Amino acid sequence: DPVKRAELRAQLKELKAKLKELRAAKVTNGVPSEIQPFLAEMVKKKKAALQEAYSNREPLILCLNSRQDPCASPPAFSEDGEGKEA
Repeated sequence: DPVKRAELRAQLKELKAKLKELRAAKVTNGVPSEIQPFLAEMVKKKKAALQEAYSNREPLILCLNSRQDPCASPPAFSEDGEGKEA
């Protein structure tokens, strides 16, 4: 039947288009392709604003290893040299 064949071809075209959309959604993590560049621009602007806000601040140095290493500094000795800690 030529009518049935034409219907199947039309259905095949629809399904291929749907598959193409699903593959595009998978690549963009479900976000439509029009929104993706907009979101990227927003993230870029936020990052630039934060860099500007924190550019004048002095860096915060954290000591992540709070325990003192016993070998790091020798104990202080008294002036008479007996080896007792001061």
